[in-house]
Amino acid sequence: MVADTLVAIGTRVVMFDEEGGYDAYQDPSYFNHRRGQTPPPPLDRADLEQQVDRVVLHYDVAGLSSRCFQTLQQERGLSCHFLLDVDGTIYQTLDLRERAWHAGTSNARSVGIEIANVGAYPLAAAGTLSQWYRPHPEHGTQLVLPADSGVRHPHRAQAPARPAAITGPIHGRQLIQYDLTDAQYASLIKLAAALCRTFPRITPDAPRVGNAPHGPVLSGLMSPTDRIGFGGIVGHYHLTRDKSDPGPAFDWPRLLTGVKGQAGAPNSVLPLAP
Repeated sequence: MVADTLVAIGTRVVMFDEEGGYDAYQDPSYFNHRRGQTPPPPLDRADLEQQVDRVVLHYDVAGLSSRCFQTLQQERGLSCHFLLDVDGTIYQTLDLRERAWHAGTSNARSVGIEIANVGAYPLAAAGTLSQWYRPHPEHGTQLVLPADSGVRHPHRAQAPARPAAITGPIHGRQLIQYDLTDAQYASLIKLAAALCRTFPRITPDAPRVGNAPHGPVLSGLMSPTDRIGFGGIVGHYHLTRDKSDPGPAFDWPRLLTGVKGQAGAPNSVLPLAP
């Protein structure tokens, strides 16, 4: 939903007002303005197209969208626009006209996506991964879901896209992480491509080393100039040294190739239900 208009993206999106959805409008709510402040006037579609130029990708550390929403809403006083569960289910928690609280100074210009993934860890503290991932004779690695996971399609979340844990640098520190699921990549590509089509200032690209068009994606902070001027798809770690999401296992080439392949197709606008 963008300024009260439903936009078809090519896959199912569970809305905040549906049964089984995650509603960030419920009390207590954390978006747009702090309590005691005057809320900003609602933006229309044209205003949003001029203002929004960035998609910020997070891993949720909670490992599941159900737990992520509970953490954001009830514990941390934060919000995001979308949750992406391990089975590829997309949940929208707020209309995109709302300013979600997920990325500091980028909040007003960005769409926030929380991807269900337990996260990346220093090599000496990687024990958390063994609680979620086990060896499997067919998949190589199995993603272990708790009984109360809330995942709608567990069969789509059996294994990470690449079976081995992946080690790589974020901000120069070596971290280890398991990849997203194939279902998550498929849904994220559709969602990110639709956001690029909806908001013309979001380019279907990420910050790259030396700003080379085909260079590797940065594994650290953007330059001060790019932190102000870059419009596109970024990781939270591109914005602040305190964050490492979406992590070293995140397959940027897979995402960007898919998004560029789909970003040129027109969006379909759906009528709102009466």
